Amino acid sequence: MRVVVIVPTYNERENIAALIPALQSEFQNLAHESHILVVDDLTPDGTADVVRALQEEHRNVHLLTGEKRGLGAAYIRGMRYAIEELGADVVFEMDADFSHKPADVPRLMATLESGADFVIGSRYVEGGSIPSEWGSSPAAELTCRQFRRPLRGGDLHGAGLHRRLPRDPDIAAQTPFPSLICGSRATLFR
Repeated sequence: MRVVVIVPTYNERENIAALIPALQSEFQNLAHESHILVVDDLTPDGTADVVRALQEEHRNVHLLTGEKRGLGAAYIRGMRYAIEELGADVVFEMDADFSHKPADVPRLMATLESGADFVIGSRYVEGGSIPSEWGSSPAAELTCRQFRRPLRGGDLHGAGLHRRLPRDPDIAAQTPFPSLICGSRATLFR
């Protein structure tokens, strides 16, 4: 299988310089062809330059640049490119700031390999955590969960707003997700 980890960036120069080697290290634990697709919205801090330099060392690092239109649009652009241009069988979403851990990639991939159609890493399940600098409180989390629960639709754990992708590939490609996820191409377009 061809695995593509999509990383949207905006002013992530320092983070991306550390994240790409961390992901490369985790790819050693996978029995699949693995790629990193950085989707950079022409950030002024030189993030794309760092990625270009790392591309010289790593042939599996790709850079897609474009106009800043927000996180959701970057993920959509990245998903389309990963599937249409890189031939991805499995797509991961990952934040560049290490709020999603590269070390989770092999574990999530193993779950997918064992028969899961779709895997979601969540901060809101046993073993998950919320960074203290986010300033979250138990009351805020409870409110968030109560508000989002009716919107989730489906048997998912956690307060994140998640749902299965629609069966229509055109609609699925326009559906952004807010958490670290991975899913097989077959599931994404089923």
